[in-house]
Amino acid sequence: MARRRGSATVFGAVFDIAGDRVVENALWIVFADLGAIGVWAPLLVMTRGFLVDSVRSVALGAGRTPFGEKTMQRSAVTRFLTASRFMRALYGVAKLVAFAFLGGLVTAGMAGGRRDPLTWLYDQGVFLVAGWLMVYLTLALTVIRGLPVLIDAMPYLRAERVDGREPSI
Repeated sequence: MARRRGSATVFGAVFDIAGDRVVENALWIVFADLGAIGVWAPLLVMTRGFLVDSVRSVALGAGRTPFGEKTMQRSAVTRFLTASRFMRALYGVAKLVAFAFLGGLVTAGMAGGRRDPLTWLYDQGVFLVAGWLMVYLTLALTVIRGLPVLIDAMPYLRAERVDGREPSI
C-alpha cells in the first residue's frame, strides 16, 4: 500500500520483509514439529532467508534498498523473480495453498477414524499429489527467488573497502 501511495520508506521496506519472514518461518517450523513435513524444509527456508537478508543489509549499508527507487536489484531476471506482480502473486498463492494443505493434512490426521469431508478429501490421491506439488513448488520458488538476489549482491560484498570509498558498481 505504501508503494501505491508513494510513501515507501527504508524502514517500511525492511520491516515488511522481516514480518513476512517471521510468519513464514513460524509456519514451516510448526508444520515440521507436527510431522507434516521434514525438518529440512524450515531449515532450507530459514537459510535462504538469512543469506538473502544478510546481503540485503550489506547493500542497505551502501544506500540500496531491496525494492524501489534505490533498489539493489541489478538484473531484469532479479526484478522479474522478486518484484514483478506475477511472481509475487504466484509465490503468495503457492504459499497460501501449501500452508492450507499442510494444515488440513495435520487436521485430517487427527480425525481418529472419523469420516468427514476433510478426511475424505485427504484420502483422494489426486488431491494429495496436487497438495504436495504446491508444497514443493513453494520451496523451489523460495530458492529460485533467492539466488538472483545473492548474485546481484556480489558487487556489494566484494566492494568492502578499508579506506571507506564508495564501491564502483
